[in-house]
Amino acid sequence: MKKFNWFKMLFAVLFVGGMLPAGASAQSALNGTFHMDREVRWGTAVLAPGDYTLTIDSISAPVRAIIRSTDNKHSVIVISESSGDAHSTRSLLRLAPKGNRWVVISLELPQLHRSFVYDNVSGQEQREELAKDVQTIAIQSASR
Repeated sequence: MKKFNWFKMLFAVLFVGGMLPAGASAQSALNGTFHMDREVRWGTAVLAPGDYTLTIDSISAPVRAIIRSTDNKHSVIVISESSGDAHSTRSLLRLAPKGNRWVVISLELPQLHRSFVYDNVSGQEQREELAKDVQTIAIQSASR
């Protein structure tokens, strides 16, 4: 009878021990929420007005941002064109008008010390003109 109990204990320890690394790697690098007042293009995805969650699993390239509507009806994955050091002390999205649409140009995440670019603007004149119209959307509860 004792051998059977030891066998169960050994199995339980090995099973739980094998599960721990998988659980630890499932932790996200960042989670947050935000609200869009208007339709916005983010990469190739178009987000309708509403509330969203943001999850970044890892900051290893390529960085994937998972965006989900809070009603869980819509979700998209966007990949940044490039990244660099954060330019803001607050977590936020930078939006700019492009043609007749608003687009996400960058995601600022100072907790991760990173800024992710989604719509690269070329040409000095275009960047200066764009800078006049840039709007920001705060990302709430952005945590590691």
